[in-house]
Amino acid sequence: MEDEQINKILSKEYLLEHGTDFEYLADGGKYGLEIVEFDKNNNEIVFTGLAYALFDNGNVEMYMFVKDGIKQGTIVRFYPNGNVESVSNMVDNVPEGKRIEYYESGAIKTIEERIGGFLMTFVTYDENGNIIEEKKEPTDFDKMMAKKFG
Repeated sequence: MEDEQINKILSKEYLLEHGTDFEYLADGGKYGLEIVEFDKNNNEIVFTGLAYALFDNGNVEMYMFVKDGIKQGTIVRFYPNGNVESVSNMVDNVPEGKRIEYYESGAIKTIEERIGGFLMTFVTYDENGNIIEEKKEPTDFDKMMAKKFG
């Protein structure tokens, strides 16, 4: 099982120093699909940067990278205890590439591969690392959609 993504997690200290709390951001833009911030006159400005949210207990809930209001790059979600819940990637607000989901214990739960948002393959494990479900190959429909949207 692959677990290299867990080694790339940003620290809370880094997020607080370099990121913007979602408390100061909102969904906005023409169709409400962009992440925006507000100037001193309360005008929407599309956000670019690192955005994060904290749980009430002060632990990091999630963080993501945003460019011109659109989710671009890594999104990391956490459990309230601070353990990683999932690591995924977005391209133009669409899931792309590898996504790893973890059990609260830290064991890998699911590894997915997506193209253009479409699920190509996945493996789901129990907490002991035994495979409980998997999709080894994309279907013809998946391949067609990946070609069209990937």
